[in-house]
Amino acid sequence: MDKGKQFEHAVCQAAWNMAGLSNLSSNARTTYESNQKLISKGTITKECIDAANKAVKQIESKLSNPDWKSTRQLGGTRPEPKTDVIIGRNVKMSLKWEDGGYQLSSGNPRFTTQNLKNSLKVMYEQGDYNLTDFNEISQLLDAYGRAFSDVGTRPSSQIDSVLDRNQQLIGSINAILASDQSAGDIYAHFNRAIVYEALTGEQLFGENNQKTANYVLGNLSGFHKIDDDYVNTIAKHFKVRILSKKGRSTPKGAAERNQELSGRFELTSVGASRVISELSRLH
Repeated sequence: MDKGKQFEHAVCQAAWNMAGLSNLSSNARTTYESNQKLISKGTITKECIDAANKAVKQIESKLSNPDWKSTRQLGGTRPEPKTDVIIGRNVKMSLKWEDGGYQLSSGNPRFTTQNLKNSLKVMYEQGDYNLTDFNEISQLLDAYGRAFSDVGTRPSSQIDSVLDRNQQLIGSINAILASDQSAGDIYAHFNRAIVYEALTGEQLFGENNQKTANYVLGNLSGFHKIDDDYVNTIAKHFKVRILSKKGRSTPKGAAERNQELSGRFELTSVGASRVISELSRLH
């Protein structure tokens, strides 16, 4: 179990401890007992438990009477919810284990294309783009979708060939998305919209859907509402890695490892340490 998933389990555990075991529903208590077994085995590490205990204290300091007993994990559907843990009805948290960086979103190229187009649509509907700008970016995103969405899982050499053939397209997309590029002022709004959608999933799931996150809980950056200050802080440092290779299991005896393409929005390691520091200072 990776640290991110351990953190989710540990946050639920810490929240239920705050509620008191006698106040939990039968389902919550069953999950609590299962988590305790994982803790006993060391599957959920002390590092994650300590981070979760610290996190719930911060949540308590920022929210009025959190309904700890209602805490639950959300997941197991496709597309993956942006909400990882819910408290009550309206505290929908995206959890981030930040020791290895700060990842906004990851999915297959089709999912990435949809996120990008959702962000573009919002900016156009708000009047931030004229029709010419909208069409310019939309054509690039359509080209990205055509190039990568149906690639699927293939031998590594074939994945490399797809990437090599589309280096110019990747460069054009990154010129729009990366905040350190001089692609023009119109793209600053688009960049911010991508960050907001990657954090919340609002266009994908709908504003009031339980899968749409409205808070972020980071083990280093802390607990924050996804508001203008939070989004602007992320967007200021945002870099994009639009494509990456992701290992897949290879059938026994296969001569070459199979891999798939994934679209990924993330901060670089240097930028991540800086933004986590800035986020931790937000109120």
